[in-house]
This record gives sequence, structure tokens and C-alpha cells, in this order.
Amino acid sequence: MRISSAVLFCAAMVFLLTGCSKEKPLDQEKFIEVYYDILVLQESRGMEFSAMQKIREEIYKKHGITHAQYEATIAYLSKDTKRWEEFFDAMIAYVRVKEKAAMGSNSTKTE
Repeated sequence: MRISSAVLFCAAMVFLLTGCSKEKPLDQEKFIEVYYDILVLQESRGMEFSAMQKIREEIYKKHGITHAQYEATIAYLSKDTKRWEEFFDAMIAYVRVKEKAAMGSNSTKTE
């Protein structure tokens, strides 16, 4: 499952790059949508640093958030392992829903 590997890779990268911010963290549902979109676009465009920056900028604009809000959310999650686990459990459930929806829309089954 490619997305799961990407989730873990991105989590590790984000964890290492986390900085302090005075912004309020995003709520979990919003952050899951943002994180999911970043992962999907990274998978389709590659992992080159300049491409990743552009992808994030596009996603931030789409969701009406800032890089500081994204970083504040990462910092908030990084302070507690249990929060990360809860986030990733919710993220995996979200990915499964998206996969089911995509498979349903690509179905060629006739009735």
C-alpha cells in the first residue's frame, strides 16, 4: 500500500523538520485533509525538495491555511506520542474511505 509508506515517510520527515510556532494548531479533520492532499500530490509529482515546496503551497492555498498553521499542528502532535497515534489511526481510516470511494467510482461492474 503506497500511501501508508508515504504517510510514515512524511511523518518522519515532518517530525524531524518541526519547529516552534505561535500559531494555533489546525483541528484534526482539517489537518487530515491537508496531509492527505500533500501525500497524494507528492506521490504523483515526486519527492524533489522544490516540488514538495510547490505542492505544499498549492495545498495550503486550497485549504485556506498557512505554513505556520501546518507547522504548529505538527509541533502540537509531536509533543505527545499518543496524539500522533490517534492522528495516524484517523488518517488511515480517512485513506481507506478515499480508496473505497475511488474504487467505487472506477467500478466497471454492470448490474
